[in-house]
Amino acid sequence: MDELKMIAELLPAPEPPAAEAVQSAYDRLAAVTMAATVPGRSPGRRADWPRTRKVRTAGWLAGGFAVLAAAAAFAVLAASASPGTGPAGPSGGSNLAARTVLLAAARQINGSHATGAFWVVRLLDDQLYPGGTKAHPYDLFLRRGFSTWESVAPHGRDIYTSQYLTARLATAADAAAWRAAGHPSQWVIPAGWPGRWSLTKPVPGGAYTGSGKGQKVCVLGDGHLNQIALTAAQCLRLPQTAAGLRAVLRPYAEQYVRGTPVGSTGLTEAEWIANGAYQILTDPVRPQTEAAALRLLAEYPGTALVATVRDPLGRAGYALALRFRDHAVVEFIISRATGQLLATRRVFTSPTGWVRQSWYYLGSTYHPGLYGRPWYPGMVAEWNIFTELGWSNTAPRG
Repeated sequence: MDELKMIAELLPAPEPPAAEAVQSAYDRLAAVTMAATVPGRSPGRRADWPRTRKVRTAGWLAGGFAVLAAAAAFAVLAASASPGTGPAGPSGGSNLAARTVLLAAARQINGSHATGAFWVVRLLDDQLYPGGTKAHPYDLFLRRGFSTWESVAPHGRDIYTSQYLTARLATAADAAAWRAAGHPSQWVIPAGWPGRWSLTKPVPGGAYTGSGKGQKVCVLGDGHLNQIALTAAQCLRLPQTAAGLRAVLRPYAEQYVRGTPVGSTGLTEAEWIANGAYQILTDPVRPQTEAAALRLLAEYPGTALVATVRDPLGRAGYALALRFRDHAVVEFIISRATGQLLATRRVFTSPTGWVRQSWYYLGSTYHPGLYGRPWYPGMVAEWNIFTELGWSNTAPRG
């Protein structure tokens, strides 16, 4: 990876900055949290909201990395001739390069609306799933769409929607195996991801709309007993400087560390603060607070620049990894053009040799399902692609 080239592409060649601007930058550098059910919302298919909507990195550390959650009705089994030794950090990248990218992105942040009546999030959630036969294993990404309008008003009405959309072949190699397997036009999944999936049409009956009032939708992270979250109105009052944001996050971090058993996989105080800053990138905050969160991530030594990438929609960005205790917990993609968050992704870090197969449970018996190709390090397991992330004064339909 040519980091100097990546940085040069991100940073234009302006006139030399004034001495005051240089000193200000150094001062800023020196000064320098849904799978969980939101309290108060009714249960049901709302639980399909992807875990990375509000990134639960502490939970990932405690529970390990899985592509699909095992449930009573569904399981994804993995077997290996040579078991892995655990996750490893992403190859390449340096904290210096990450700081350069993140500080530049913070300067670029310029929301079209500083605030609004609704915080709008639209995203596409792509999850890797086995789709082939034993003779011709291949993988699919199963795509779901999610939208939320989170009201700032204390008793305002929040609207959320979800839709099971389409499948897509994960890679060119998967497309070749799919053709060799007779290029089926659909996949019937009886449990876990119920429905009839195809490459062209949304899953029939896969849409859902719900609402709630006065929810705490601004997630900062996990406490030792529960999730730490604010209302949208409280989130709007978060500081707009890195130092101020750190001061707000630190007491929560201290509470988490005090409540974490010694020897567990909990976060350190510095790690919790970095995770809180990362959570804020999708929270209903002012643009200046988002910029402050990027500066906190720039200061955190566990942030690393991975590569220049394109997300599944073809948008160019910089992939950065957030590491805790030398493990890459998540990668997030920052737009090269605007500094905005484009997507997040989870990447396999286990050694090769794993074989994936889905199973489903019917009539008190497990039945073999679909087969996927072996995992390999660097293989993307899940994408969350943000198509809208910002403020709006337009009320949702419905």
